[in-house]
Amino acid sequence: MTADTVSRNDFRVIGVIGLVHLLSHAFQFALAPLFPVISLPADQGGIGVSYTELGLLASLFFASSGLCQTPAGFVVDKFGARPVLIGGLALLSVGVFAYSLAPNFGVLIALSIMAGIGNSVFHPADYSLINGAVSPARLGRAYSVHSIGGYVGFALAPAVLPLIEPALGWRGAVAVAGAIGLFVAISLIIWRPDTRFDDGAATAAKGVDDQSISGGIRLLMQPAILLGFFFFLALAMGLIGFKTMGPTALHEGWDLSITLSGNAIAAFSVAGIIGIAAGGYWADKSTAHNRNAMFAFLLAGFFVVLIPLAAATTFQILFFLVAAGLCFGSALPNRDLFIRSLTPKGASGRVFGFVYGGLDVGASLTPLFFGFLMDLGRPEYVVLAAGIFMFLAAGVIRLTELVARKVASAR
Repeated sequence: MTADTVSRNDFRVIGVIGLVHLLSHAFQFALAPLFPVISLPADQGGIGVSYTELGLLASLFFASSGLCQTPAGFVVDKFGARPVLIGGLALLSVGVFAYSLAPNFGVLIALSIMAGIGNSVFHPADYSLINGAVSPARLGRAYSVHSIGGYVGFALAPAVLPLIEPALGWRGAVAVAGAIGLFVAISLIIWRPDTRFDDGAATAAKGVDDQSISGGIRLLMQPAILLGFFFFLALAMGLIGFKTMGPTALHEGWDLSITLSGNAIAAFSVAGIIGIAAGGYWADKSTAHNRNAMFAFLLAGFFVVLIPLAAATTFQILFFLVAAGLCFGSALPNRDLFIRSLTPKGASGRVFGFVYGGLDVGASLTPLFFGFLMDLGRPEYVVLAAGIFMFLAAGVIRLTELVARKVASAR
């Protein structure tokens, strides 16, 4: 196979993975932008439920996704990433499409759980495909595209679905979203971008690693893998807490307008995308991925905590958030390559499924903790805590490196 052929195949696989990750993140928030309409009485087009009940839908989605993510990793390693990825995308898309047909809140609950189960496959399947189907020289950029797809997906749902709703109603809006996902899933069944896409997971390495459930559990209980889970938990609490309560904290603590405080957090996210793109190249040119990620997360946390500690002005807040976003984003491809270095051959699905479960756990804990900080009347604590969690994530990376090195030397 020529170098040009390898390059084309790499880009096809990377493009597919970026697209499905974009859809998964967009579908996570398919209902949230439409809550104001869904909450209306039935005679006004909604289903007449409270925001607390609607919030339960999101909680159940992430809970089912988090609980199923590790089992999905076992399935990926056993049967291959491609069928699991397509099946998960189809199940998620059917769930989103079926939101449009739900006659009552009880059916929406069942569909949210079903959609969450479909969503659980993406991290183990995506990373197994990247690790098995992309050339080593492009792994950093592959992880970069994967992360960028997720960031763009997060932005698309709140931006696009409210634009569709006035013309089609909330049911029509989610039906369109679900139909797009089903179209992509069917297209992937018909079109195979690369033969490596079929067995790009660790299925080719079966026999190298113990594929049994007990063997998988022993693998996940290794100290370095457990620390990877807690790393993602800390990271999620810092990032999701900041994005969730950050606008309110900046509005109440620094007297920024609601619009400006929202735009400030958006600037952090946009800078994060730029940082991810740069970080992919950085990761491909380096071998010290653990130290790169640790350094970048430390810098991101430093810029965030400067906001309350330095009594930042509006201009300084924007500057610090852009700098923090660039650093945070540049860490992500290095982070993924570091996790890959801890993963035995043939176990990508299980390891990435398990450690990324920390994101869902963090996502479920974050609203309670950061909401409590806001209820204390100390919005500066929200910003300070977000930075501290980034420091903690960097510290866990360092500890994981030390533990992995100690285990390796003992063998």
